[in-house]
Amino acid sequence: MALKTTIKIDTEYGVPVELEGILVKVTGISGDKNKMVAHLSFFDEKGGVLWTKAYSFKVSLSGDNFIAQAYEYLKTLPEFADAIDC
Repeated sequence: MALKTTIKIDTEYGVPVELEGILVKVTGISGDKNKMVAHLSFFDEKGGVLWTKAYSFKVSLSGDNFIAQAYEYLKTLPEFADAIDC
C-alpha cells in the first residue's frame, strides 16, 4: 500500500514548489498500545527517496493492522487530503 500525492514545499529561498506524483510509503512503524509512530519515505517518480518523516497517531487495538491505521490517519491530515491509494 502507498499514497500518491502532490506535495507543496518551500525552497530554501522561500519560493513555493509543487512536487507532483510523489509516492508516500510507510516504511516502518513503532510504538505501544497508546501511540504509534509511522515512519514514512517520500519517493519521486523514478523511485528515489526524496526525504523521510515520522508521524504519531493514536492506535486502535481492535482496528485494522497498524500500517493500515497509519495510512488512514495520514489521509486525515491536510497535507495528504488529496492523496489517492495506490
